[in-house]
Amino acid sequence: MVIVNGILESQQMVEIYKRGLLPSAEKFYGAGNRDWQLLEDGDPKHTSRLSKAFKAEKRVEVLEWPANSPDCNPIENVWGLMKARLRQRKITNRFGLIRAIKEEWRSLSVEYAQKLAQSCSKRCQAVLDNNGDWIPY
Repeated sequence: MVIVNGILESQQMVEIYKRGLLPSAEKFYGAGNRDWQLLEDGDPKHTSRLSKAFKAEKRVEVLEWPANSPDCNPIENVWGLMKARLRQRKITNRFGLIRAIKEEWRSLSVEYAQKLAQSCSKRCQAVLDNNGDWIPY
């Protein structure tokens, strides 16, 4: 989890790649292993020259993903769950919010992440079956 102050722009996105993505990938796949793909939407901060250059330099392969398809992206389930959990907590200031976000993030299980990742093929098939229209994920 990388906390960003202010508006998330390309430079902060590269910091997230450096401080969050790469260390996490090394933890799960081993140092230097690039036998994984990054799933991102078409947000400009993901597709900026700066972000693309960083990913190319670090050999991060990005999974091709359709624009405007949050129902297909498993991370949206994570954000929804975290928002629901955070609404149940009494948070009175910024530091309390940051602490609560980190606690909720750490409470997510590897099994939950695996289940979401494994749902990708079902989500894609559901979109195809629904002629490219919205699916209830």
